[in-house]
Amino acid sequence: MRHIFIGPARFWAIWIGVLAALWLAGRAQLHVTSFAWFLALVAGLAAISVLAVLLSAREGERITREPIEGAD
Repeated sequence: MRHIFIGPARFWAIWIGVLAALWLAGRAQLHVTSFAWFLALVAGLAAISVLAVLLSAREGERITREPIEGAD
């Protein structure tokens, strides 16, 4: 399964949490009834996800799969 699910389990947990929040918002039809709140939810989920990945990275651990060009 490691060849299929690339990356740490915490990244997959963040992804499952984002999907669950968006599923609940869709189930409540938030994207139809309160579009501004839906956009705020999406922006908040994005910000929280990025912060969770950055803050949970260990010192010296590469976050991306491929090296970033020009970051020598």
